[in-house]
Amino acid sequence: MLHSVNANNLIYFRKIIPALLNRKGVVLSFVGNELNLPGIRLSDKIATLKEINTEIIATQLLHATGEYLYSDTGAQVIAVPHALNPRVFSPSEDLQNRPIDIGLRSFRYPAIFLGDQDRNRLIDYFTLENFDKVLTKDISVENRLERNEWAAFLNASKSTISNEAGGHWVEKDDTTTTAIKSWINDCSGNSIQISTSPFFRSLVHKLPWSYRAKLIKIFSRGHFQHEALVGGDEDFDTIFEKFYAHLPFPPEHSGKCISSRHFDAAGTKTCQIMIEGRFNDILKADLHYIALSPDLSNANEAVEKMMDWEFRKSMTERTYDYMLANHTYDNRMA
Repeated sequence: MLHSVNANNLIYFRKIIPALLNRKGVVLSFVGNELNLPGIRLSDKIATLKEINTEIIATQLLHATGEYLYSDTGAQVIAVPHALNPRVFSPSEDLQNRPIDIGLRSFRYPAIFLGDQDRNRLIDYFTLENFDKVLTKDISVENRLERNEWAAFLNASKSTISNEAGGHWVEKDDTTTTAIKSWINDCSGNSIQISTSPFFRSLVHKLPWSYRAKLIKIFSRGHFQHEALVGGDEDFDTIFEKFYAHLPFPPEHSGKCISSRHFDAAGTKTCQIMIEGRFNDILKADLHYIALSPDLSNANEAVEKMMDWEFRKSMTERTYDYMLANHTYDNRMA
């Protein structure tokens, strides 16, 4: 079962439970969006995997985190991070003269439910900052791209910015997410949450992204809010102090991981400027990507390095060769 079976909902998963319970073969389930979100609880995913007696669970997270999350399912847990698809993400444009200096297509994280503002801070900083060098920036959190469009966009970009996917904290029982959601409901007093039926949700999922984006805007504000969109108006610092400040940091089980976008950029020889992290121990700071400090204080220096053609060429070619030899999807399957 692929990530899409359980990433954003369990509608389709639950429809085939009777068949799965009468299977003769082995179930290997990948898990999508291994983080705590208000619209689809991680604990529900775990319970459903346990219900069908899943034999093998493939986690995108660090193996130790996966072992923690799925310890109650009885399944064997294996770590299978994303990888490079070189058939789609390959260098097709001149590396030196690409028109975009820093390019990004992404989305803003629901920070209050992750206790993590890294991605949002990164996007805001690089969008607004006037660096020492005059840069051509193309940064957007609104315009989503199809796969081939994304590959073309990366090939038009000298560099892209990013950080590890996920949040610092992850819980298998959704304790903190549930508490935050309850607190918001108690404080607001005037928002009616809409918990849509599986039938309605299955229809919405078939809509083009542009229509879905409009619905998200409608139901993320005001008196009527979808349960998955609650909290967009809340102040992050207030939530952090109340629900996260007392938690140990770094946490025992990190919710951070490498993402497909990191392999996509490596495959197109697009230089990556990223907040330093483990990246599943695959990418190494200042060897495969230009490392940003967590407070972004060295951002100007990072941009200077990226704009150095010889430095950028050396880093992107080294990273490309490394990925092609070790981290393609063919490598994963082998």
